[in-house]
Amino acid sequence: MLNTNFRHEKDMASEVNAQKKVTTDDSNEVATVISVPQAASLLGVHKNTIYKYIDEGELPAFRLVQGGRWKIKKDEFEEWLQVKQARAQR
Repeated sequence: MLNTNFRHEKDMASEVNAQKKVTTDDSNEVATVISVPQAASLLGVHKNTIYKYIDEGELPAFRLVQGGRWKIKKDEFEEWLQVKQARAQR
């Protein structure tokens, strides 16, 4: 007999992983973080474009462990995007 709850648990885990929360260093606030592929999807660009922005220091990002995957605080991403949009309108 198949366990029908497995599929539900897998779907719930996917939803939880879609928006991970990380405690910031300076307080007990919780910041939502997005991954490079999520940022690329939001902008409609290739993920290599996001890596380029990170490498150039243009887009703030961090790694939880050395050599780990880049994470971007969603509020910093939105602020960065607003600045980019303002520059583009000049």
